[in-house]
Amino acid sequence: MKAKNSVTQLSHSKKHGILIIDGVITLAIMILIFRFSSQDATHSAAMSDGIAYRIIHMLQKVVPGLSMDMTTFLIRKTAHFSEYTLLGFFMARTVRDILLRHFHYAIPWCLGTCYAVSDEIHQMFVPGRSCELRDMCIDSAGVFLGVLILLLATKKKKSRY
Repeated sequence: MKAKNSVTQLSHSKKHGILIIDGVITLAIMILIFRFSSQDATHSAAMSDGIAYRIIHMLQKVVPGLSMDMTTFLIRKTAHFSEYTLLGFFMARTVRDILLRHFHYAIPWCLGTCYAVSDEIHQMFVPGRSCELRDMCIDSAGVFLGVLILLLATKKKKSRY
């Protein structure tokens, strides 16, 4: 009886540790997104243009006529989508860790979408930035993909056992 109790404690301790790690990663992603959104338009554009400049030289060999404006736009929107995909994945893990058996995948998607909306509203107060419905939709789709990836990975893992 004592051995079973210590195994249960170890399992509980491990789950608690995973919750903390997932929660910290989720919070770190949210802080990173907030910091990117806090950059004024000049600084944000300079960062995107610097990355786009490197990429465009590689892509022009494959896609002739690709403009700097189009490349920058695609990089910015892909960055939005990617960071929110990560947020969705880790937010879903965190919510799953907290709720255990009563987990529903709509919860992290709704939370992530609310964060995306609040992030766009925040940008209204940053010089040169704006609140864009298009970005909210891109971010929300990214969160959805992150949650979906966890859902599929969890189902695949369960089907193996």
